[in-house]
Amino acid sequence: MTLRAINTALPRRATALLLVCLGAVLALTGLAVPAAAAPSPVGTAALQDLGACLADQQQADVLLLVDESGSLGRTDPDDTRVAAAQLLLARLADTAARSGATVDLAVSGFSAGVRGALDWSPLTEGSLPDASAAVADFAGRDDGFETDYWTALTTARQQLVDHRDPASTRPCQALVLFTDGQYELSARDTDAERRQYGETLPIPGAEGVPITSDDAAAQVAEAGRSDLCRPGGVADQLREDRILLIALGLTGDGVDLGLLGSIAESAPSPCGQAAPYGLFLSADDVQDLVLAFDAVGDPANPPQPVDEKGVCVGAVCPQQAHTFTLDASITSIHLVGTSDAAGIDVFVQPPGVPQPQLLRYDAARPSGVLPAGAVGLDYTWYADGAFSVDASIPAGGANWSGPWRVVFVDPTGQNPDAVTRTQLTIQADLAAVVGPGAPVEWRVGEDVGPLSFALVRSDGTPAALGDPAPTLALDVALRADDGTEAVLATAVPGPQLGAVRLTVPADFPPGPAELRTSLAVTTVSGQVLQPQVRTAQVDVLPPLGFPAVSADPVDFGRLEGTEPSDTVTIPVTGPGCVWVGSATLDVHPAGVDEVTATSPHGSAEECLEVAEGDTGELTVQLESGVVEAGDLQGDLVLRAAPEGVDADEREARAVDVRVAYAAELVRPADTGVLIGVFLAALVVGIGLPVLVFLLGRRIAAKLPDKPLQSTLLDVRVGPGGLSGAAPDRTWDPVPPPGGGRKQAVLSGVPVRARAGVKLTEAGYAEVEDPARVGVSGAPGGRAPKSLAARLPLALAGSWTLLLDRATAASDAAEVPARLLLVVDAVATAEQREALLSRVRAEGPGAVDSLRAAARESADAPTAPPPPPDPFGGPSGGSTPPGGGPAPDPFGGSPAPAWPGGGGSWPPATPATPASPAPPARDPFAGGGGSPWPSPSSDPFRR
Repeated sequence: MTLRAINTALPRRATALLLVCLGAVLALTGLAVPAAAAPSPVGTAALQDLGACLADQQQADVLLLVDESGSLGRTDPDDTRVAAAQLLLARLADTAARSGATVDLAVSGFSAGVRGALDWSPLTEGSLPDASAAVADFAGRDDGFETDYWTALTTARQQLVDHRDPASTRPCQALVLFTDGQYELSARDTDAERRQYGETLPIPGAEGVPITSDDAAAQVAEAGRSDLCRPGGVADQLREDRILLIALGLTGDGVDLGLLGSIAESAPSPCGQAAPYGLFLSADDVQDLVLAFDAVGDPANPPQPVDEKGVCVGAVCPQQAHTFTLDASITSIHLVGTSDAAGIDVFVQPPGVPQPQLLRYDAARPSGVLPAGAVGLDYTWYADGAFSVDASIPAGGANWSGPWRVVFVDPTGQNPDAVTRTQLTIQADLAAVVGPGAPVEWRVGEDVGPLSFALVRSDGTPAALGDPAPTLALDVALRADDGTEAVLATAVPGPQLGAVRLTVPADFPPGPAELRTSLAVTTVSGQVLQPQVRTAQVDVLPPLGFPAVSADPVDFGRLEGTEPSDTVTIPVTGPGCVWVGSATLDVHPAGVDEVTATSPHGSAEECLEVAEGDTGELTVQLESGVVEAGDLQGDLVLRAAPEGVDADEREARAVDVRVAYAAELVRPADTGVLIGVFLAALVVGIGLPVLVFLLGRRIAAKLPDKPLQSTLLDVRVGPGGLSGAAPDRTWDPVPPPGGGRKQAVLSGVPVRARAGVKLTEAGYAEVEDPARVGVSGAPGGRAPKSLAARLPLALAGSWTLLLDRATAASDAAEVPARLLLVVDAVATAEQREALLSRVRAEGPGAVDSLRAAARESADAPTAPPPPPDPFGGPSGGSTPPGGGPAPDPFGGSPAPAWPGGGGSWPPATPATPASPAPPARDPFAGGGGSPWPSPSSDPFRR
């Protein structure tokens, strides 16, 4: 599918959204596109960085995150976001094909949680139809509960980080987030809302606050805002991970998107402590959007100033003509035009073409190529009143050099006062990089070169200048990881690019750095174009005589509580002396303000001395003085001094060397608390300790608070194995657990965390539906008496098969069942397929054992009802008189709604009679009396 295959005949407000999406992401492409308000310098620099990264690495990851909140039914009733996203995918596929780069795409939706719509896959012309189909599903998704930025951004960040290639030295990643609403949490007023969306959120500082009132929702939302923008918080995590946030807001209805802008650009209000790395743009008016996003689409080539005119009435007139002049040094252009009235015709006349060529809006054919002499005008209408034209110099150069005219004509005379605007971008597909040859050694205080710089195109191929040639000027700079930037050369003329001598300043920090080249281009006709930026990763060595420290980042792994981490080693090459100075903290949990780096070599007097040509290992540990949980990122600040310096002079002669680190801070395992409770109870007596220990186990048995997804599938289990396990329905976001992380609903299946009764038995999550029996894969299982399925407490990566109690006890060879799958919210397609492979291999045998136990239970005399749960909560196994639906174990109506919409949990069947029951009919074998819902009522059948 190409761009022309998508009908972009959209309403004006719709086109605003479409152009927002295109303008932001096409920073990857080198194409110019329409725009709204001019991007800020921060946003422009961020887009330039992403474009340079793609040119350098030839690979990028783009995660499209689309709002699904209920307000979209009002702000986007025509589901224009779907057409916009599909057009965006087509453009990205074109970009990948044109540049030879690889663009990996994933798509998710968000409201109260995050829902995966498309897993990571390369976006190509071949995969585009599947990607477009996944996006089309968003047309019916505009009934989300709230607009939760915190959950959306934390989940998306993890999804991008998990997808990174560990071998990549510089991942190029962008998160494109579209929303029409401000950050908002809503009170869970009803039992159904609490079951579906969870009663709490794992936001630091508000983890235990039930969101059951407007005041509580405001309190938790305020905690979310604080965590988004605090030092080391969510915004800083995105920036430190070099994930470009492209935030697109559909304004209206008095929506305040200031927080979203601050997260992306630290404006209008400061947000985080790291330098901003993002772009925020809002969409409101089509005419302004087209012009502004044109400036953003190709940030290395800003457009010429906007030319504003009126319209001619009835025929072309010279006084309203938009004019510009081209020459042979310009190889291609991009023109955007807008009018504030519909039904306006556009005439384009290149030099030497006798008659102007007509571009008329046609919803049935919004794109095409219009011949104008020797030039082909490649046009696209985004809406009636917004278009673009791209053109390239033809072979031989006919009808190119000289004045061009673009005239807007009102053919009916109904809009004589219409305002028209054009914006021209001259695309300079020309950049400078260090030429091939001998490796370059970058060393503090030393000359580098003379270096030869080569001219290249956007795809990396060599570029040859035409005749006449444009005027070139090259700037070169080094940027260290800590933000220090040193200008090495300015305005080097084109003829001198073959031999440029550079010097690394004596005070530049050694370690990883980025070499940035910026090539300014002035056309033959005197037009100054935006400098073209390219980047390359280099290692800057310390001054001669100083030791060289490995620049590879270190990972301390897990830090439990205040215990020190495992020891890591950092290679050092002599000559010289190295010791550990300190550790910075850039990403951290809210309660952690500092960490300590410890080493046997922690001072100048105890430094690690390495002789000339030898290598050594500097050992380091990291520790926190605070018990918390979360990611840690920062730099180890090492000190390096030259060989032969006395200990009392080392500090004065030393230079800082920074090594990036990462770690995960976790709270100590609950077993320590349980052991403490057990030991304290021993003082009281023999019986009481056991009771207190069991109580402690019960308190410790909690469900995870990380984002999960689940799905429930219709399957059949029999001698032929398990069939029908194809997850063709969407995955449901699992609401955060409620009731002190004791209760959760997995695709409508209620589960409760419980501690094992035996002292050696692990905790589990038990399905609370007396009408169903089930079994879960190891380390889960089933209850020995009630036969209720028991999932592992972690939930993620588990499978569970659920059967109607009577069906399980029947003699039918093959029976229907329901398969519950639970995965991490950012699980890959490979991980989901591996889980399906497990259930196909393990499930049939587990069901055979379950059914045997169910038959024994059906043949046994009626047992007395189970005693009440001494710790509260429902006791399993019984069905209310009359055989109606079992009461909801978490309160509320007896049939909770499915989170995915449509239908409810199938009603419980009557309790099994005391006397042996005849075998139940296979509900798939035809006939009446099936305890299973019919296909028409089954909410999981399509």
